Amino acid sequence: MSEARSRKSRVFLIAVLLLLVVLLCGLLWIYQSLSTSPERAVVEADVAGVEFEFGAYAYTNSEGVQTNMVTPVGVAYDGDNRIYATMPTEDTVVVFDADGSNGRVFVQDDSSVPRDTLSEFKVVRPLGIDVDDNGDVYIACEPKAAVVVFDEDGTKLREIPAMAPRYLCVKNGLVYVLSKGTLHIYDRQGTEVGRWGTFGRGLDQLSYPVGVTVTDDGTILIADTNNYRVVALSPDLEPVWIFGRAATTQEAQNRRILASPVGIALDSDGTAFVIDMLNCSIRVFDVNGNMIGEPLGEKGSLDNQFYNPSTLDHMEEDLFVIADQANNRLLGVRLNAVGDAVMTPGESVEGTTTIGE
Repeated sequence: MSEARSRKSRVFLIAVLLLLVVLLCGLLWIYQSLSTSPERAVVEADVAGVEFEFGAYAYTNSEGVQTNMVTPVGVAYDGDNRIYATMPTEDTVVVFDADGSNGRVFVQDDSSVPRDTLSEFKVVRPLGIDVDDNGDVYIACEPKAAVVVFDEDGTKLREIPAMAPRYLCVKNGLVYVLSKGTLHIYDRQGTEVGRWGTFGRGLDQLSYPVGVTVTDDGTILIADTNNYRVVALSPDLEPVWIFGRAATTQEAQNRRILASPVGIALDSDGTAFVIDMLNCSIRVFDVNGNMIGEPLGEKGSLDNQFYNPSTLDHMEEDLFVIADQANNRLLGVRLNAVGDAVMTPGESVEGTTTIGE
């Protein structure tokens, strides 16, 4: 009888010890998870780490319900503490704190509800967005034929009439607006002070450009999307350099150095980061149009991956916010431009034309 009790005691002690080992392993795993920041982990393809990601239940809608991001297209950082994003299919612009928290509706409308005039809508299928030095938010609404300007509280200030505005940049007191084939330049009150380009494939033409940004010295960089190239213009609207060339769709499919350049942004050193949407990656250019290093990122839904990303904006140091369109999310990603120039405008196998030499 005592031997049976002793055997049971040993079995009980072994079971207790095993349970304690399992609990200890669990505690060690929890400690490691909490002490290792996933945002700072180094990942592949020179995408140096994800600082924040928001997509599912990312923002509170006008009814107070946590809601998912739906195909974000335009994105802008105000240089201080806010990130804005456009969702054209939802007729909505959302705003987040700089760390991706506290998502809420900035301005919203419903284009399915009839109105007497388009001017009665706040926003209709908003695409491009940018913020000026005063914190005013500029939103390109192609169906309204206007860039709509709001203050930081979402109060409409004015409209700048523009022919089919799609994407834009605000810099040095000027508003640079892209239509399907022309760059229009306005002052902040809406007076046009310059324009460049017509629709087409020529060296002085554009085809559905998506991205535009301006350097500190006034050089204008345009992602000429359907011409598979990046165009640099002087402040006097003279071509400086072009990387890539217009091609038929079949040619582009065969040689996709830039399969679909869309969003473009500058870091604090003037280095240009260009989203190549169909390649689901980011290419880097110096001020002379030389491509630097290898593509950043790849197709997918992981931290170091994108799926048809559309636009991006620089936040600080190597941190960018990216509208990862087909993944229905915004990403705060650290991008490292590493390596030497791998291709200059004149060396591109796409037949790039270098202008101004």
